[in-house]
Amino acid sequence: MPDAKKILVVDDEKEINETLNEVLTNRGHQMFSAFDGDEAIKILKENNIDLVLLDMRMPKVDGLEVIKTIKQYTPKTRIMVITGFADTYLEKARQLGVDGFFIKPVRLDSIVQRMKELLEEKKPPSWSWKAKADEIGEHIIKAKLLFIEDPKPSLPFIPLDDLTSTGKMQLETQFIYCQEEALAKIKEFRPDIVILAMSVPLKKSDQTASGTSNLSDDILDLQQKGVIKALIVHSRRDVLEQEHKDKLEQLYEEMKDIPEMQLDDFSPQGRRKHLEKLKAKIIEACIEKRLFIK
Repeated sequence: MPDAKKILVVDDEKEINETLNEVLTNRGHQMFSAFDGDEAIKILKENNIDLVLLDMRMPKVDGLEVIKTIKQYTPKTRIMVITGFADTYLEKARQLGVDGFFIKPVRLDSIVQRMKELLEEKKPPSWSWKAKADEIGEHIIKAKLLFIEDPKPSLPFIPLDDLTSTGKMQLETQFIYCQEEALAKIKEFRPDIVILAMSVPLKKSDQTASGTSNLSDDILDLQQKGVIKALIVHSRRDVLEQEHKDKLEQLYEEMKDIPEMQLDDFSPQGRRKHLEKLKAKIIEACIEKRLFIK
């Protein structure tokens, strides 16, 4: 691994402790050792440990108490349990939330492979809101969003819930589900950004959706007048007639391994990707229009 990580081995069996330390030191990691839970807790509180390799049955303080301490003081620390007492500890460790559970004797290559999966930093794809959110830095975005949506999409839509939970974004959102209410709601709510689906019923009583090109022209006119700051138009092609869904999903299954197939809109992954891209566009608009808390 290119970046050295701080790894703590907690095991009262000296041979296992020393072997793990030697193997992982040779891989470039900064190693810490503890032979009981009490010593492990002290090291955890004094160092920013990335990952703990943890035995469960030890003198003084057992592994369960160490896990509880990690969850309380350093929740980002990864935890891999290595124990000979699976029947006693497996279910309890899972309930507390560990990242790996190995039963002694265990192959070293299995431990190293799981560590690699846990410690490698994976950059979010460029189209995702996570990549775009990196541009916010220490700022906090504050914005009013109006969503004009089809009331019957096949995919539930929750805007930016994952980003707002990080504390980087404070949003006031409202939804409407027909075109005839749009302009009045914009003038009443005064949103910063309008997010408009390409197909929305004209009236509340309509059972089918209609194209929104005329409405988008009216909203763009309001943007030019300074009533709103940005308009984002998006497609909801995941809304399909039920009779075609099975065929489309079967087709996707058959062709999902072909790199450039344009079937994303019809797959569960594609629908999630659609929302990720939309969230990224919203963040991008907020950054462009400088919608930050001063």
